[in-house]
Amino acid sequence: MQQCLITSFIRDVWPSRWNTAHRSTWSLTIEKASSEIHCKLPEWLHREIGNPVGPEFDLEFCRLVDTHYDYKVGTTIDQTLDPDQGVEAFIEFVIKKLGN
Repeated sequence: MQQCLITSFIRDVWPSRWNTAHRSTWSLTIEKASSEIHCKLPEWLHREIGNPVGPEFDLEFCRLVDTHYDYKVGTTIDQTLDPDQGVEAFIEFVIKKLGN
């Protein structure tokens, strides 16, 4: 399974200092990142829903979840490391099957 990383949280520090298994970056708005493999998720989802998934599916939402994430902290601290802090940093999307 290929690991990924959200570009906003690594602030384009590549390779990831937190996990060397990361092979790609993902974002909602950034066109190109310093990683070799980067995906601008909304465009990729719209392209993939039409082919090969088909018109029977619809993208309900695609959003950034950054609960308690402090953008002022910088890139030297992994804010998501301690679950007791409740910091979340991920992209969430839902694809809905239409019809029956």
